[in-house]
Amino acid sequence: MAYDLKTVLTACLACSLPFSWISSGNADETTRPVAVRIMEQGYGGLFLVTTANSKDYEVYQRVDTPLGISADANVVCMPRECFLEVVPLPEATIARYEKGERAINGLRQRLNAIRDTYAALRSASPEARGDAIGKWNAATALLAQCLTREDECR
Repeated sequence: MAYDLKTVLTACLACSLPFSWISSGNADETTRPVAVRIMEQGYGGLFLVTTANSKDYEVYQRVDTPLGISADANVVCMPRECFLEVVPLPEATIARYEKGERAINGLRQRLNAIRDTYAALRSASPEARGDAIGKWNAATALLAQCLTREDECR
């Protein structure tokens, strides 16, 4: 049975069960890497970071509209919100941030760009949506480059 992404997102977002324990803010602060803490705490719940295996992480972005999301994208819905899988966060990158070998400012700039372009997308007029979607997708691609190629995140 095929599901329409807009219908699924709308249904998931309509749920209002109080599951506060799902929040990423409840993770043990002493064991979360610095890059993960910045993503989870510095953006008002916009990003969710989960472990993909024992050492790598996956970065998800909270979404509240299907605009700009491809039908084959990995969208995970919880009782009150949905998250789009954005980019992997490899163990090697996490280790470089932990050791201070990578400046955190480049990462923050990329996260700010995603936040800002997604906000612009949500408020864009129908005529401007295509351009807004392109800017949001470009910001997401820059984050992916930042996390996988050291020279792209300064």
